[in-house]
Amino acid sequence: MIILTLLLIIGVPAALFWALIKWLSGGFCDLDTARFLATWNNGSPDKSTFVVEDLFKSRGGVYFLECFGGQDTDYSLSSERPKAGYMGRRLFLLSRRQARAWYRKHQHEFGFDEVVELKDI
Repeated sequence: MIILTLLLIIGVPAALFWALIKWLSGGFCDLDTARFLATWNNGSPDKSTFVVEDLFKSRGGVYFLECFGGQDTDYSLSSERPKAGYMGRRLFLLSRRQARAWYRKHQHEFGFDEVVELKDI
């Protein structure tokens, strides 16, 4: 957000600024074209604490996590909390290093399933 504010201050044209906003807000996290790499869930039997994290790589080489969580998890938005059993959804951009660290962290845990091996990330 700070970078976007600085771009406005230095006078980046509005059309370019809004294109950048669109790009940053999910234009490159296209689940229809991204490659699914791995998934992890915490195995919680309780819907309110259940968490699922899916690792993807976009066609442009951007890594991201698509995360779902019950109302008592970090992935639920505060405005969604009153809805019992609702799974909140968030997207997080990752560097290659962060994607590999996420993979290493979860690869030996219950609830992990891979489509590719770590060497392919």
